[in-house]
Amino acid sequence: MGLSKLQQVELVRLLLARKEDLDGFKFFFEDGTWVMIRPSGTEPVLRVYSEAPDSAASFKRLDATKATLLG
Repeated sequence: MGLSKLQQVELVRLLLARKEDLDGFKFFFEDGTWVMIRPSGTEPVLRVYSEAPDSAASFKRLDATKATLLG
């Protein structure tokens, strides 16, 4: 059984350290990870990127971001 959108967001509740809006929206968290949301320059889509210590943590942040965006 998969996690609900609310559960996914709760799994990665992090404190926001700062944000940038230079080339999209990049959110830096206190644990050193980040997520960036930016529109594609060639397609009608949003691209979402994440950096974390390992791929599982990165995918957890991406899933939570997707759940938040699609609400």
